[in-house]
Amino acid sequence: MKKLTKMIAAALCGAVAAVSVLPATALAEERTLPSGVPFDRIEKKIDIDLDQYKGNLSEGSTPGVASYAAEIFCGDEVLYKGFIGYIDMENQIPADEESVYEWGSITKTLIWVSILQLWEQGRLDLDADVRQILPEDFFQKLKYDEPITVLDLMEHKGGWGVNTYDISVPEGAPIPSLEEALRSSESPQVYPPGEVCAYSNWGAGAAALTVEKVAGMDFADYVQQNIFQPLGMEHTALRPDLSDSRWVKENRQRSQSYGFNAFSGYRLDGPKIRPIAVYPAGSCTGTIGDLTTYAQALVSDDAPLFQSKSTQEKLFSGSEFFGESDLPCWSCGFSVEQMAVPVFGHNGATKGFTANMLFDPVSKVGMVTMTNQIENNPVEGYFPHLVFGAPKPGDFGKTTDITLKTDSYYLPARTYAEGPYKFLSYLNAMPGSEFSGAKLIGDGLYELTSETGASAIPLGERKLSDGRTAIVMGGAATYLPERWYLAKLSLLTMFFLTAVGGVFVLLIKGKLRRSGRSEKSAVSAILTVGQVTRLVSMLTLLSMAAVILGSSGYGIPRSVGVCGGVIQMICGAGSIIAAAAAVFGLVKKKGWQKKAGCAVSLLANCTAAASIIFFEMYRF
Repeated sequence: MKKLTKMIAAALCGAVAAVSVLPATALAEERTLPSGVPFDRIEKKIDIDLDQYKGNLSEGSTPGVASYAAEIFCGDEVLYKGFIGYIDMENQIPADEESVYEWGSITKTLIWVSILQLWEQGRLDLDADVRQILPEDFFQKLKYDEPITVLDLMEHKGGWGVNTYDISVPEGAPIPSLEEALRSSESPQVYPPGEVCAYSNWGAGAAALTVEKVAGMDFADYVQQNIFQPLGMEHTALRPDLSDSRWVKENRQRSQSYGFNAFSGYRLDGPKIRPIAVYPAGSCTGTIGDLTTYAQALVSDDAPLFQSKSTQEKLFSGSEFFGESDLPCWSCGFSVEQMAVPVFGHNGATKGFTANMLFDPVSKVGMVTMTNQIENNPVEGYFPHLVFGAPKPGDFGKTTDITLKTDSYYLPARTYAEGPYKFLSYLNAMPGSEFSGAKLIGDGLYELTSETGASAIPLGERKLSDGRTAIVMGGAATYLPERWYLAKLSLLTMFFLTAVGGVFVLLIKGKLRRSGRSEKSAVSAILTVGQVTRLVSMLTLLSMAAVILGSSGYGIPRSVGVCGGVIQMICGAGSIIAAAAAVFGLVKKKGWQKKAGCAVSLLANCTAAASIIFFEMYRF
């Protein structure tokens, strides 16, 4: 018996000894990212996955990344910090901790944090009408009388679409005050306040001006004193000319930006800085380390940016939802991405840079990425899926057999709904079939699965005051049904066809005139003027489209808008006069050929005039 006891005791001692020498990680529960990737395998997985994108990619035409800075964190712990490629490929300057990148629209989150700081101090009511806070004559293009609340601006529901006029200034030009910049670039209000979520740079700028008026100081000064300095963000600048940080301004000159396409390979866009006059909408510039510090502060249990932890909790409580459900798509200005877990944050892009900041307030896991490339970046979506995973069917709730009823075509809410670029919105329509198959979960919330059935996204329905039903795909992706879309698109198509057709008619008339066989009459001369005005109208429209598409969302100079609008007014008048002349020709001219020519001219000129009026090409 004693021998047996000794054997058992020896075995127990051996087991204890064996356990005592095991690594602590073997005993503790393995920590993983929300995607399921273990913490200790993050770096190895990234090295393997992104190995093909490392090195100098300035030669050849294979899609790659110019440079990429990324950090993954869990609370105060940085799990991964990596730099890929070159901040300046020509001079072989690799990206590193001192490389500075532009935040783009992540800058807007500084506005929302500032608003919540003032709210918790009792100095600003989120339901306050900003028209009572801003100068009495500030808004000049309002279409609706309903109040525009602070929360409306935070959720991009003030009623504005894409800004038409330039919110930036040329490098070296005088920088106007925020108020002056907003006044000179005001967008027309196109939706009732509080109803349609349409992402707006101008509306965000108006929210920052509200902070200025309440705080009694420039927005940049407020952010420096209440966000950057408390967090020790010494390598970040906010002002459009980077004058609030000499270090950032000097290092920004080292940063080149690049584009890429399959035809030309890499294109150097240069180190040029295009100052954003409405700077709170996207002017922030700094290092990856500072952006990580900011993101970590937003999920810290200490809530260093607020006086109370409850204010930080409000930041993540949701303010805009899918349908009438409790699944958020916006939360006090922060976008909410539905991945394997709900993820909060914001992304951003300028003319030469992109950035992303996402985090899970529950697990405290987050990621920030920055790059100096804006086209065809092959790793743009890599890190979000690496860290947070993709949502699967059933993640949003149990579906029913009821499917989403859709209209024929939808236009994005964030578009040029009014003004000279209205025609562009009709080129971005989404057929209702894209939403087919979405199944109801409840309270206006639907789930749309991928073709393979491996992933899913949420959709929401929103009833509008005009009787239409909008479809919400996410915070910045609201689609509005468009009645008679094909008829309107046909009108636009006919406009271009008649303008191009007029070129051939002019060539034929020129040939007839040189041979002495052309008809000389007042009607013929006026019809020729109509053909010229249609061509001029089309070329003006295409030229303005090229300007706006090259602005990266910053808008066009007001001089371009005025010039284009005046030209279209003249062309519209010319088309109407030519249409009247065609009617006169139909009545007076003899012979079916001449009458047919007048009839075709009447149709072409009526099409041009109707297009100029309906698509508001004349507005500026």
